[in-house]
Amino acid sequence: MTPTPIGSLKPLCLQTPLVVDGAPACSILVPDDAPYVRLGQQVAEAIKNALGAEPRVCTDASDVDPTSESVITLGQMLNNRIIERLYWNHYVYIDSAC
Repeated sequence: MTPTPIGSLKPLCLQTPLVVDGAPACSILVPDDAPYVRLGQQVAEAIKNALGAEPRVCTDASDVDPTSESVITLGQMLNNRIIERLYWNHYVYIDSAC
């Protein structure tokens, strides 16, 4: 069986919007663990200081939508559902051995 040739490539996304028109365009997803929540809050504060808007920090993957916003994920595959999905699809290798 001959594979179907690719007719055209999707455009590359070379920019990751964090703030657009003064409003957050991203969320930060962290494990539900106090040290990670504090780290997420520090990242959010740094984005606010640099770009003028503070993204929300979430501990539940169902609160973020990677199809409509940029998502900054902290943790590893055992404590962050988005990282786990990326791990099993071989996009990242962040596990407890790292």
